[in-house]
Amino acid sequence: MKSNHLLLLIVLFLFSCQKEKIQLVPSEFEPYVDEFFHQAQLRGYDLYKEDFDFSITLEEIEDPFRGGECQFRGNKITIDIQNWERGSEEWKEFIIAHELGHCLLDRRHRNVKTTSNECYSFMRGGKQDDFSCSQNLYSTKWKKYYYDELFDRSTPFPIWYYENRDYPQLNTSANYLLEWKDTLVESFEINDIDFQSIENFLVEIDFDIINTTSNSFRFSLGEIKFGGCPKCIASSLDVQKDNRKWYVSEWLENNSKYKLSIVRRGKFASFFLNEKYHHTIEFDAFEGNGFYFYSFRDQIENVSVKVISY
Repeated sequence: MKSNHLLLLIVLFLFSCQKEKIQLVPSEFEPYVDEFFHQAQLRGYDLYKEDFDFSITLEEIEDPFRGGECQFRGNKITIDIQNWERGSEEWKEFIIAHELGHCLLDRRHRNVKTTSNECYSFMRGGKQDDFSCSQNLYSTKWKKYYYDELFDRSTPFPIWYYENRDYPQLNTSANYLLEWKDTLVESFEINDIDFQSIENFLVEIDFDIINTTSNSFRFSLGEIKFGGCPKCIASSLDVQKDNRKWYVSEWLENNSKYKLSIVRRGKFASFFLNEKYHHTIEFDAFEGNGFYFYSFRDQIENVSVKVISY
């Protein structure tokens, strides 16, 4: 009887000596930490904040290109104060997920990108690693993939990425909704096509920049802007919405003739330059039918516009 009582006391003592996990998370970080664990649980992982020791502090990091860092010993995360203060909500969610990926999931940087400059992972490095790629922080489709990969490194690249890379090969059933040409154009606008109701379409804008001083061009459909700066010394193509860059290509080769294209296939839209694939997002992001093209500072030559349903 005494031995049983002694055993019970020992068990109670051992339980009382177990160290409680401590999370030192200032309130401004809590929504993003909670989102990290919420995303884990959505995918069936039994990860809970209370099961980990970790801390997050807001300080100045000497390297201006580093948004945050994790000290694996002690799971101490530091977020750079300047980057945090000017970061969007989406960037803040990303940087917290990235650093928690280091400290709690033991993930290292995965510096891999596609031929169209898409990041493979939330765990990509940055300029401090001499690596850059385009990470779409604003698309719900890309966000889902990045969280899938964060918790399971073996996650394949999304199938919709591969299904939307090919340029359409039109047949005799294609319907030309608009064909328009002009020799000199600075801007034009079209508002009488209901793009939202067309399940599959191709929009093409061809133009020359040989004799123009303009160095930047934009093609806007709904809320999405697509274009670049072909005459800049270091030129890239980008996709923007609400003054936020959803995608940035690698440097482009200078050319005299350009074709900007948007292709819709059902729920997705893809972007092409000279029929070369660049990026795919969900079509819901466009939110409108306004179709607008403009150049900066000067007219451009031999503009041809086609809108085709197929």
